Amino acid sequence: MGLFHVHDSGTPPSPLDLATNQKISIPSLVISGTTNYKEKGIDIYLITEGVYKVLYQGILQPKK
Repeated sequence: MGLFHVHDSGTPPSPLDLATNQKISIPSLVISGTTNYKEKGIDIYLITEGVYKVLYQGILQPKK
């Protein structure tokens, strides 16, 4: 089980995201990008134990 949410401003997880994650003890994903994500790509972050790491950075590839 886990949670996810989107940052449409292209920012990494916020201090509130980290504090909330530490309190609920459930892994969370943050999908971060802007309106030009097709050209600039996205970032995907995993938050566990109040700390985040980058899982993916880059342009999304279409499904073949």
